Amino acid sequence: MQAILRKTFTSNSAISDHYPVNLLLATSINICKSSKHTVIKYRSFSNFEEDKFQCELLCSGLENLESLTNPNDALNVLCSILIRVLSKHAPIKEKRVKREHQPEWISDEIKKLIHERDYLKKKGYHDKYKILRNKVSAFIKKSKRDFYNRAIQENKNSKLIWKNI
Repeated sequence: MQAILRKTFTSNSAISDHYPVNLLLATSINICKSSKHTVIKYRSFSNFEEDKFQCELLCSGLENLESLTNPNDALNVLCSILIRVLSKHAPIKEKRVKREHQPEWISDEIKKLIHERDYLKKKGYHDKYKILRNKVSAFIKKSKRDFYNRAIQENKNSKLIWKNI
């Protein structure tokens, strides 16, 4: 998920003489349509090391923020420092996906089995792969059957039934 800075401002209403600083972020997964494939952009935290991130953040010039008198300018500088350091330690990556949203009948267990099946095929364990392939197929059939049966039983309206099918 990527956070995009939309607006920074200070509010004129507060309980004391200290005005709150507001930051408006738009957080979403960017989905880019390129030719036939869907590509999502996300921030990868797989190799994120919190200690190194904090150390670099402290050395990035945060102490200069106190010299700025305009809170909006200070907030913009703070956000730019945070985004620069975060982009170094948790870079934005792109990944091609088949669908923007997975079907509702796909469970975490099915995803795990698919991953194991693909790993066995990649490593060349053909006998174990065939067993797991059949197991994955059976899980998918059962999951679909349960999902559609539940959808039909819960929705007596034909329009909703066809929507699920």
